[in-house]
Amino acid sequence: MRTSKAVFDMLYAAAGRFTVDLMSSLSCAQVSPTTGLALRHYSRWCDVGCAGVNVFQQDIRVGPSGERELAYVFPPAAMEDVMYRYILEARTNAVILTRVGGERTGSQVRMGRYVVSRRRLPAMFAEKRGRDGWGLVGVGAYEAVHVEFP
Repeated sequence: MRTSKAVFDMLYAAAGRFTVDLMSSLSCAQVSPTTGLALRHYSRWCDVGCAGVNVFQQDIRVGPSGERELAYVFPPAAMEDVMYRYILEARTNAVILTRVGGERTGSQVRMGRYVVSRRRLPAMFAEKRGRDGWGLVGVGAYEAVHVEFP
């Protein structure tokens, strides 16, 4: 599953230039609207263009050029809290797509003071690949949470 191009482009424009996608693969890598190239990404397995395997074993705070990263991540629902905790520990600037509603976890509460903005996403913001290519799917209520650390 991935974010639709229209929604990704809107988030890219609102947050700034994303430098890395924390959970992706070659087949669903997001494309920079400014360069037309796939974002550097971390994957579950080694594929073309991946910056590394298993994001949780990487230093995600700074990129190859030594500048602070602005990460984008749309984690599986079951991994949202783990990703919040990892971003908080690494103090990585990021936009995290997360479900709306339910109880907030301890990591989400601690992250609160670093939230720059929250943007509700349209109901049909995600795409899933099927036999006929990528198509929009409903995944419930989500928001994009932009966090920045000093």
